[in-house]
Order: sequence, then structure tokens, then C-alpha cells
Amino acid sequence: MKQFLNLQTALAAAVLALAIGLGSGQTASAGGSCHTCKYVKVVTYKSEVKPYVKWVKVVDDYGCVHKVKKICYRTVKVPVVKWVKVCY
Repeated sequence: MKQFLNLQTALAAAVLALAIGLGSGQTASAGGSCHTCKYVKVVTYKSEVKPYVKWVKVVDDYGCVHKVKKICYRTVKVPVVKWVKVCY
């Protein structure tokens, strides 16, 4: 029985050594070279024209002051997020 346990332990050690040898991190590809790729976040800015409301005081012909709603436009920078694949 003791000889059977030694044989079983030796067999388990051989299988473990083989598994570690095969999975040691060596990789192969069809092109013959390994590439490490990852995605990198790239933020760019785009200019957009946005409308906004502005209240303006206007004096009419009779000298009365009135508030008038006026739509104006301003240029704002809007962030644009892109994910770029980088291989090296």
C-alpha cells in the first residue's frame, strides 16, 4: 500500500511539473511575433454652437423700458471620448 501511495505521489508531481512547463507564459501567434494590446482613453474637444436666452432692456419710442427675450449663441467646447487600441 505504501508503494502505491509513493507511485501516486510521483505521478501527481510529474503531471504538475508538466502543467507548469506548458503554462509558463510562452505564447505564439501566427505572425511569429507577440503583441501586447490595450485600449487607451483619448479625450478630444469639439466646438459646438449652443443657443441661450438673454433678457435685454429696450426703450421704446415713448421712453418706456421693456424687457425683451433675445436668443443669442455661444461657442462651447464639448469633450469627445474615444477608445483607441494601442499595440506594442
